[in-house]
Amino acid sequence: MFRFIIYSFLIYIAIYYLARKSPWLIHWIGKLPGDISVRQDKNNILYIPFSSMLLLSLSLALLITLLKHIF
Repeated sequence: MFRFIIYSFLIYIAIYYLARKSPWLIHWIGKLPGDISVRQDKNNILYIPFSSMLLLSLSLALLITLLKHIF
């Protein structure tokens, strides 16, 4: 279990580093078809990223499953 936490943390750091150093890799997150954005006023915006969160959830589930089989 401890190794899993360490590896998860290292993966998190790697993703954070990639996001900070190359934002063009993840600029599409939040702009997928199925993401809802409602703008009523200049300051009043409702944003619900359905498909982005679904894609992120499936990716993380696959990654965790692969890590469990490896370790």
